[in-house]
Amino acid sequence: MWRRRISKNAIIRQLLAEKVGIPVDGAYADDYRQFVGLWTAEEHAAFETSQIENISVDPGDWDR
Repeated sequence: MWRRRISKNAIIRQLLAEKVGIPVDGAYADDYRQFVGLWTAEEHAAFETSQIENISVDPGDWDR
């Protein structure tokens, strides 16, 4: 298996940058500031609404 010698976070940031059209220059901060503010208020509200069921944990999901 071919492996990159970079962290998983760096791979995720690189993929996100490429998919949303942000130039990849190889230098990343330790956070995701370059991705902040890309959604409109309406897109953010739609996302939050779609995630309502993911806010709480269903104990039944953890039964063995």
